[in-house]
Amino acid sequence: MSKFSRILLPLLIILGSLQAVRLVLDYAKNVDEAVELLGKYNINFDLAEQSHYLISDATGKSVIVEFVEDEMIVLEKENPWQVNANFMVSDYSDAQDAAYRHLCLRYQNAFKILKNKNGTLKNGEPFDILATVAQSSTLYSTVYNTTSGDIQVAIHRKFDEIYQFKMPMRSDVSP
Repeated sequence: MSKFSRILLPLLIILGSLQAVRLVLDYAKNVDEAVELLGKYNINFDLAEQSHYLISDATGKSVIVEFVEDEMIVLEKENPWQVNANFMVSDYSDAQDAAYRHLCLRYQNAFKILKNKNGTLKNGEPFDILATVAQSSTLYSTVYNTTSGDIQVAIHRKFDEIYQFKMPMRSDVSP
């Protein structure tokens, strides 16, 4: 598992977790720029001691950025896919170790399905995975096509009612 970590610095500006998402969406053209931007701030997750983001771009690159105590950890993908769920992947030696040793069935199921398909999914299959791993508390499930800008959203596990959106693809973003 390829890791990069940075200890949070006391003189950096503090952003809330949603402000960090907005910053990345507004100013990062790709994964590398997103990681660089996040590295310039301390992120406050309110009541959570630790949290994470899965960030991907139109090139197919993705990373999981985890904030554990005072450290930002960047996990590069080891497979043609990457899975994120409600635990810290950085606690394990690699993604497969996390899939087989952690008790998060959602992560295990998504990882195994993607491994069996080598990360290549047909139309509709992403929602099949999301339906399999949804919990009673799941508010929304979203599938982003990072090359076309197509966004599909299911709300409250209603996977038969998919909302469609189109995000304009921009390459001229600057902070």
